[in-house]
Amino acid sequence: MPPRRYQAADDPAGPVGGSPLSSPPATRFPASERVTRLFYRVLGVAALSAGLLALEPFSAQVPLIQPLTQPYFGASVLAWLLVVGLPVSVGVLATRAPLRVLRALILVGAACYVLVLFLWVLLRADPLPAGHDIPWILHLSGVTAIAVAMCSSGRVAWTYSLSVCLLAGITRGLTTNDDRPLLVGFQDLLYSLLIISIFVALALGTRRSAASVDETERVARLAQADRAAHLARRRERLTVDALVHDSVLSTLLIAGLGSAEPAVIARQATASLDQLQVLRDPERRPTRPAVTQAVLVRRLDNLIGQTAPDAQLHCELNAEPPGGGALPAEAATAILGAVGEALRNSVAWAAAGAGRAVRRSVTVRAAAGGIKVVVRDDGVGFDPDAIAPERAGITQSIIGRLERVPGGLATVRSRPGAGTVIAITWTPSLAPAGLSGTDAPASAPETGAPAAPAGPAPTHLLGLSRRMTRLILALFIALHGLFTLTTLDTSRSVPLEIVSTLLIAAAAVAVVAPAREPLSRGRTAGILLLSAAATLIMYARTDTTQVTASAFWHVGAVTVILLILVARGRWKAAWSCYLGLAGSTVVWALANALDPLTGLPTMVHHAVILVAGTLLVLGLGRMEGALTGLAAQLAAADAAEATLTAATRERALQLARVNTLARPALQRVARGILLTDAERADCLLVEATMRDAIRGRCLFVDPVIAAARAARIRGVEVSLLDDHGDHDAHDAHHAHHAHDDDDDDHAHDDDDDRHDAHGSDSQSDRAHRARIASIAAIVAGELNATMRGSFTARVLPAGRPYLATIVIDDIDDVEQRMLVIAPDGTLQ
Repeated sequence: MPPRRYQAADDPAGPVGGSPLSSPPATRFPASERVTRLFYRVLGVAALSAGLLALEPFSAQVPLIQPLTQPYFGASVLAWLLVVGLPVSVGVLATRAPLRVLRALILVGAACYVLVLFLWVLLRADPLPAGHDIPWILHLSGVTAIAVAMCSSGRVAWTYSLSVCLLAGITRGLTTNDDRPLLVGFQDLLYSLLIISIFVALALGTRRSAASVDETERVARLAQADRAAHLARRRERLTVDALVHDSVLSTLLIAGLGSAEPAVIARQATASLDQLQVLRDPERRPTRPAVTQAVLVRRLDNLIGQTAPDAQLHCELNAEPPGGGALPAEAATAILGAVGEALRNSVAWAAAGAGRAVRRSVTVRAAAGGIKVVVRDDGVGFDPDAIAPERAGITQSIIGRLERVPGGLATVRSRPGAGTVIAITWTPSLAPAGLSGTDAPASAPETGAPAAPAGPAPTHLLGLSRRMTRLILALFIALHGLFTLTTLDTSRSVPLEIVSTLLIAAAAVAVVAPAREPLSRGRTAGILLLSAAATLIMYARTDTTQVTASAFWHVGAVTVILLILVARGRWKAAWSCYLGLAGSTVVWALANALDPLTGLPTMVHHAVILVAGTLLVLGLGRMEGALTGLAAQLAAADAAEATLTAATRERALQLARVNTLARPALQRVARGILLTDAERADCLLVEATMRDAIRGRCLFVDPVIAAARAARIRGVEVSLLDDHGDHDAHDAHHAHHAHDDDDDDHAHDDDDDRHDAHGSDSQSDRAHRARIASIAAIVAGELNATMRGSFTARVLPAGRPYLATIVIDDIDDVEQRMLVIAPDGTLQ
């Protein structure tokens, strides 16, 4: 036989089934995009809050009395609208607008913010009104920096943040009423850098985590889709192989041997062609009514009379169940096919060497709302564990046939000398609701999910490296140490001032130290106690006659600590502490006969920072669950799509092979005319070749196919066996040559995705194909050199010391000749 490419287009029956995809693929929602949009929404809220807080200093710094006479009034209003409005618009549009549009708005807003700061330095480098000497624009210093961090690289984000902090420090130093403008500007620069660094680190760390989730999910989806496609291909192969084994091969064998009347063989050939056509287009398969148990028993009786007339039928169905105990037509067909195969095997093999008549029986009984058929004989028996994979009669036509039907199950029990018992069962309790026939998967795809770890590994602050964590901690301690030194003159007790600073530093060290998240309750309680003690000491040491904004620097310090506590999973504890801090401030003010609102502006200003951090953490927490569910849905959609695509392609490949090889012979036989000797010989050659495709799939390649046909024509008895077990790499390679150009392009796309996810798999596939090609070349060469006798080539399972064995039994030789193919591809 000349080498052939089995193309579905060559089949006169037409293309298989239609498009493999009945619906567009599921929409993808990457974790990175969802996280980015969440950040944008939170930034919109933060920008609006900060903008509202900036209105009071704005009205003091840009008087509204006779505004047209005030210099830069219009420019100031425009600046407020741009600096506040653009981030707010990003938050409003975050859910729907394309990311490129949001990114453009952010970059425009970031540029406007730097421009306003720069113009302020150039045009308004004068002290502002007393009590309002912090420029309103500094209330929004962190908003644009964090937004830039979510849409640019880490280098750009840090460069922009440093630039904003530097300009903010310069602006603050130029506008302050304090007699130490350089110190005030430097302190403001450090504090802005500290807060912005934390949020930028959170943004960058979250982006990295989301990107990692995207990649992990992508790899997991591809792996699950691969497993689903593997199961689908295997199921389609078994379905086609079972049809070939039960119908096509027997038809060709009977026709080749001429052991039946032409009219009988013609009817069988026509039935085989009809079955191939139905398998090609399952959607056109007519809906068959359910089969009652009584009808099934009658059909079993007819089947026994045709296959094994000596078998006894025993019906143990005591009463007709409600509705007649109806079975789906697919289940009834599978049961009849499996029983027929079991009886044929018993007739063919059970009496071999027994020296006596074999008794056979078929028993029908009820089973959990379904039905159970037991085929029994007392023949020579066999070892089920020793059944070779290529024995389609047991593995495919009995066990496999029932496995492909939802609710079906077949078991085989036998041992040498003890007969054989085959139990064939169908129960509705095992069938998934709404699934029947070919619509149901052979088995659920394996998830391959790794076992959950015993507990999360210790992590560093916001996922940062130790070096970055230490830099932030050092900045925090240096900044608040500087605050301590600059407020000693307003303190009633220097030792208390130092102790409070040390407590704040200890709390900061505790909150950033590596630990599992959320932080343990013990560590959280310790951090809160240190913060509370530092706050109480600060109140005790403050001179109430010199209360200024700098007297409340501990509020900013504790807020930073609580912000990190929120990021590490303890937002409830953090907010409880912050509310306690606000309440203690009011109590302290009342106790010292001060205005109860003393320090309230500072508390509110820092509360915005804590609100933004909390919204982010809670949003990310909720999103994690949503992403998990979404990932499962996408994985299921990918698996279903891969199953459908793989099943359609595999069916096309297998049917193209069957049609290319067997259809011409079947069509000749179906005409019902007497076959010539050459036509009968061709039927036997086709039957042997197709049996090679089932039993020796790994060797069913062009050089071996042609060599085997030529050897059989010379009279050599050829057996090709494949015990390798896993044919995916070979089938994928073979399928590469089994479709038209459009299918090939699509297959290449799938291969590219698979290679992206499993870089080493492509190398292993190439190595596997190289081994098979080497084995095939050697087998073909030995076949061409064998002139008579028998030839058996077997590909061995993985892990054996040799790849394959070749046994040649030449009728002129006294002994068999056995060759082995070593792992290096050499013949020994």
